[in-house]
Amino acid sequence: MAKAMELRAHRRRAWAAAAVLVVVTTATALAGTATAQDDGGTGGTTDTTAAAGGADEAAGGLDPEVAALGSETFSANCASCHQAGGAGLEGQFPPLVDNPNIVDEEYVRQTVLNGKTGQIEVQGVTYDGQMPAITTLSAEELDAVAAYVVAGFPTVEGAVEVDPAAGLADGSLPGMATLMSVAAILVALAIAGMVLYPRLVSETDRVHLTWPVAWLKTGVIVVAIVVGTVLIPNWVISTQTVADLDRNAQDLITVGLWGGALVVCLSLLWLAGRKHRI
Repeated sequence: MAKAMELRAHRRRAWAAAAVLVVVTTATALAGTATAQDDGGTGGTTDTTAAAGGADEAAGGLDPEVAALGSETFSANCASCHQAGGAGLEGQFPPLVDNPNIVDEEYVRQTVLNGKTGQIEVQGVTYDGQMPAITTLSAEELDAVAAYVVAGFPTVEGAVEVDPAAGLADGSLPGMATLMSVAAILVALAIAGMVLYPRLVSETDRVHLTWPVAWLKTGVIVVAIVVGTVLIPNWVISTQTVADLDRNAQDLITVGLWGGALVVCLSLLWLAGRKHRI
């Protein structure tokens, strides 16, 4: 009886602390957002008229909006292999700059849509790989990236720049809203852990286990397995360090990460079962 009363008191204190932290964190995040929005309308921007005036020349004759969209699309979908500016990786991914195979925009569009397999020679180097088809681009994105590549990856200078020091001049911090949003998420996770921890680690009475506790423990197990076997391996293999390796090394790293995470998850499940935690 005394233990049950102590547990209820602990839960009341935890919920009270959680409520206070939520209120404080929300108020701080809203204040940070307001500060960031106020800063967005004051100092630190360049002369937009002057920037627009030289945009056509900087974009290699392309419409500035087309060049900007092409640059953005290339960075998001192509640069991980062909590298920034289409420089390529010798022996692995052919360069797109000074590539005699790129004769017009239609060639680029068809290659992006259908992929490419087989040998290709660029600047005296033979490449024999497989480029997957990219079918998720809109027609506008496809046209823009084709024009951007054929134009030779012109520098895009049409965007308005922000002086990093300008935000500090009026006593505010740039990116405050983002920082406070991250802080709010971390605090929320900490609160959830504090409130739910006793239920997660308590010994399980499998005969009288309630549905909420069963679903809670199941959810934690599923999330842990997804993070360990999917999200973390995907994040690692998408880094530039791994992207620079050959395909065999990438496959070995992927299998090692996935297998290791699976072994860890299964071992923890076995241990939790032995300790009657699940």
